[in-house]
Amino acid sequence: MPKVSVIMGIYNTPSKEMLEKSIKSILNQSYTDFELIICDDGSINECFSWAKEICENDDRVIFLKNDKNKGLAYTLNYCLQKATGEYIARMDDDDISHLDRFDKQVSFLDNHPEIDVVGFRQKFFEAAHGYHITDFRFDKGDRIIDITKEHELLQLSAAASLIRREAIKDITFDEKLKYSEDAKFMTEVLFKRKKMKYGVIASSNYLYRKRRTRNSSIQTQTLNKNWYTLTLKEVYAFVIELSKK
Repeated sequence: MPKVSVIMGIYNTPSKEMLEKSIKSILNQSYTDFELIICDDGSINECFSWAKEICENDDRVIFLKNDKNKGLAYTLNYCLQKATGEYIARMDDDDISHLDRFDKQVSFLDNHPEIDVVGFRQKFFEAAHGYHITDFRFDKGDRIIDITKEHELLQLSAAASLIRREAIKDITFDEKLKYSEDAKFMTEVLFKRKKMKYGVIASSNYLYRKRRTRNSSIQTQTLNKNWYTLTLKEVYAFVIELSKK
């Protein structure tokens, strides 16, 4: 049984080169005790074949496939069902992880049983540069953040996190959502066990691609009415009620 399960959904990844950089940033990690679960979500291009070529002869990789496009949340939940690791990591098919990611994140969680989540900085590349707007969380270096005392310092990205599998249990990505599914999922993980703390590692990055073509779902979110309606109801209202409890 591997220590870490990495879950990755792929859907019409624009190029083999883009997909290869993403996958190789996992396969070439300095930490090697992991499985990589790749699920194709009914792509109509060749990205599933590309993924198999890129991972040829690497027995740490498990391939899954949806016959029809069912959405990222469904795909990630399908991967979670197959995951066997003590820790869960998520990886997007166009992003890049620094090669020391799991070395640092696994060590942090191993040394801090009082927390379930540790996060990396998110640094943009391609069509944008610099760090995510919430990067101020890392200003004080590697540490544990207590969100009951620093309310504005929530960890909303699952892709930049390593999560204790035990903390997830029956928590799933909300399949009704196309946006903010990470934020809802991570809030549940942080709140449900009432630990209310998580770790941050300031010395390494999760590289977040901003596509020049603006064809990823997150980059077109404000053009969809559900960003202003369904997201408010199913994410923000949900988080407020969970916070009250």
